[in-house]
Amino acid sequence: METYEQHVAAYLAAVKPAFISYDHYPITDKGLRADYYRNLEIIRRAAQEQSLPFWAFTLSVPHAIYLPPTAARLRLQLFSDLAYGARGLQYFTYATPTGNDYDWKPALIDAQGKPTSSHDLARQVNAEIRAIETLILRWNSQDVYHSEPLPEGTRPLPSDGPVRSVKNAPAVIGLFKDGADDYIMFVHRDSENEGAGHYRIRSWDPGPHRDRQGPNLAGRHTLAGKRSVLKRPRSSCVPATPAFSSSSALIQIFSPAEYDGTGSPGYAWGPFRCPGRC
Repeated sequence: METYEQHVAAYLAAVKPAFISYDHYPITDKGLRADYYRNLEIIRRAAQEQSLPFWAFTLSVPHAIYLPPTAARLRLQLFSDLAYGARGLQYFTYATPTGNDYDWKPALIDAQGKPTSSHDLARQVNAEIRAIETLILRWNSQDVYHSEPLPEGTRPLPSDGPVRSVKNAPAVIGLFKDGADDYIMFVHRDSENEGAGHYRIRSWDPGPHRDRQGPNLAGRHTLAGKRSVLKRPRSSCVPATPAFSSSSALIQIFSPAEYDGTGSPGYAWGPFRCPGRC
């Protein structure tokens, strides 16, 4: 029997698309699908092998076994895709489908053509992404890891990587580069329960300041929301000592269910430069 990875490879060889458009709706009335991240691993790997960008869909219409959107459920899908290197984000669906085949409920736009509460949620989360859009589009995805418990088909944090440890939270950890600059994105994998985890990061040496957006975050951070990207201190000069201590920085990230969307959403961004081998 053909595996999903073989199916993707055969499709790319036959169709030769300009990009990969991918959908896999993970949140059901039974919880998060066990193969969600395994399939993202396959799509990311195929896109990199073929030097193709990949786009990913997020489910925005409840139907059959699929739950209604919440801001946390949208974040889980959108930011997981970004952590895996997605270059385009799409919604299924914008307008509410017709027919009785899947017991369709209102999507972003209802059957009368009016915006729904899901539309407002999508606008809220889209604004969070748009705030760092230009930065994300510069990134090159390097690696993706997960904290324990490991989802099916994923890899644990390496012992010599920039993230020393993750405690008390299931997380996706995406590593990126933009030229000489390194970035880390955290995505909390639990969209249903409140709670915070702690992440320890190895010492990082910030390079010359380029990005003047966002809050001033140095040393110990509290990063609210379901996604976080490490940021060096807001300064125009390179400090004599690393931004984080040699014993590592302590990062706290809250679950997407706990983030209320108000105030500073808690993401931060680079550049960071890792001194020598991380």
